[in-house]
Amino acid sequence: MKELYFYPTLNETNAKDFGIDIGELVFSYNDIALKTDESGVLRNPVEKTWLVQNNGMTMRTSIRLKTPEKLCGKDGVVCSDAKIGFYAIWSNPSTMQADSCILNSVDGINFELRQTFSPEMIKGTLNLTIHAFVESPAETVSEEESFLMNDSGVSIGVVATKSVLLNDDHLSFPIIKVKEDDKPLWWVTLDWEDPKVERFDNCITVFLNKKFKTYPKSGKDAEFLCTIIASVYFLVIKKLKMQDGDIIRSLFNGSDEFEEFSVCAVMCHFCGMLQFLDFDKMVSLTDEKLLAEIQREINVMCGGALQ
Repeated sequence: MKELYFYPTLNETNAKDFGIDIGELVFSYNDIALKTDESGVLRNPVEKTWLVQNNGMTMRTSIRLKTPEKLCGKDGVVCSDAKIGFYAIWSNPSTMQADSCILNSVDGINFELRQTFSPEMIKGTLNLTIHAFVESPAETVSEEESFLMNDSGVSIGVVATKSVLLNDDHLSFPIIKVKEDDKPLWWVTLDWEDPKVERFDNCITVFLNKKFKTYPKSGKDAEFLCTIIASVYFLVIKKLKMQDGDIIRSLFNGSDEFEEFSVCAVMCHFCGMLQFLDFDKMVSLTDEKLLAEIQREINVMCGGALQ
């Protein structure tokens, strides 16, 4: 529901008219700037295996008041002697987390936002709104300014909003790191009854065993992760074929029976991304050759990590 205000406020359009200059929202990891790819997903151009849920990231932006005098007085949004501040609210539906923070400023003109997200803190979509608020109210209010907001901490409008896709939700599944003495390097659980309905990310979980002797020391080995991803998709396809011999054709042709984000819907999306495999090839290849072809496909999707 849209917020209602009964006093003058700022918004994303008039903020520019008041001289509020909002800088670019920048995301980074280990001082590497993250970029959105052609599908709008945030990626690390240097470390192809970077995932925000595994590695975390930092978010930054800035605000500059080019004409602060316009914001105060009867033609502005706060009283003449009041001061304006800014705070940000971020939310992450996938983890059901949200928080707020005040933008720092030493001069009341330049404001900085820096928020660090630790591993496992966020995934999926990150939403951000930046509010202007009354940081310091005026001690005395003239009659001609009595209609302006002058209560400390009250929002006087949203000046910026942004939503960022951190993962391709259609193709993601949980990857959990464990330490088990008597377990293999990695394993996967495939647990569904009706793949046309049950969510992909609820049915498939990959476990990585950090105690296994060949586990990559950095935990970020591209070949290691891409090989596992290829193997998981191979096992999903094999189970679907065993469960329903006709379902593979539907993965290439699509079906109205697939619920959004279901196992079949995700695999349909996956099959639509394949460059070398088609339906005839997928059903005719031996398991060994099919796995090799899926590894070839995943290699392309991962930017050549298996070369």
